[in-house]
Amino acid sequence: MPIKNIAIACQGGGSHAAFAAGALPVLLPQFRNAELATSQGRAKLADEAQDVLRLTGISGTSGGAISALLAWYGYLLGGPEAAKAGLERFWDANCAIAPGERLLNDIGQWAGSLSQVDLKLSPYLSPLREIETFATATWPMLTAMWPPLGSWIRGPYFQLRESIAPHVDFDLVGAIGDFCSIPQEIKRWQAIALEARMADTPPERERLQARQAAIEHDLRARLASGGWIAAWSKAHELAAGSLLRKWPSSKPLMPASTIRASVSGPTTSRSRWCASCSTARRSAARCARSWDCSPNSTATRNWPRPCWRTGGSRPGATWRCAPNPAPCGRPWPGRWA
Repeated sequence: MPIKNIAIACQGGGSHAAFAAGALPVLLPQFRNAELATSQGRAKLADEAQDVLRLTGISGTSGGAISALLAWYGYLLGGPEAAKAGLERFWDANCAIAPGERLLNDIGQWAGSLSQVDLKLSPYLSPLREIETFATATWPMLTAMWPPLGSWIRGPYFQLRESIAPHVDFDLVGAIGDFCSIPQEIKRWQAIALEARMADTPPERERLQARQAAIEHDLRARLASGGWIAAWSKAHELAAGSLLRKWPSSKPLMPASTIRASVSGPTTSRSRWCASCSTARRSAARCARSWDCSPNSTATRNWPRPCWRTGGSRPGATWRCAPNPAPCGRPWPGRWA
């Protein structure tokens, strides 16, 4: 079962964006992401001689970016058919329907056919800057003040976010982005930890440790988005082949233990890597020893880094952490593996 990873880039601008909107519903059914997401599906595909296509990324520019977002969102929630339906709903709703919209569309096409020079205008300079301000801010305000104006040109017709919002849950998109960025944040933490070990002066070490604490706090917030996504997918009726429906409802895709093993620093009653339980850290053996952390405990070890306690953080605090009796039965060596 050879797997071929495919990424799609959607070009923007007029006919190119229209072509992308029509081509994506044809391309998406060719990908087997839903089957590859489960062991049963991979077993069924194991005997296939042809390449199994997996969609690994989709992006775009301008109108192509809108099509890419709608296709990805629909594909995630309901598969290729939902992606096709979402694309059709959006572009049908944003066609030139009202009289003023059709007139502007005809004038734009007529002016483009007369021009013998390819003009390059910036939306940050006059006259496009003033035109954009009127279309995206002034006109919606006028239609809100006097609704009959909306029959000529709809108020949100030129507002991008307001046009997309009925078709995409931006809270869900943000939560997925937060959760999927966790591995990258862990790599950032590890890079800063290496810098802290090589720091020459205590102030430099403290600065780097403060950055580590901020990343740890951010990681806990990002990890919580996994449960939010699971609750969202459970509350909505998704298609049987939906990729989002395969999101575990009881635990995040990346277990919390994986996060804690990657981002070091003592935590309240959580297992840590132990140098005494294995000959090498590479063996992935874990010590079941837990640590009780308290700012006032009479402990045997000073730990200068912020410590997680009941899910919170204490940036800048010095916590004294003492090991409980070692379940592994070996003496605590006084160091991390």
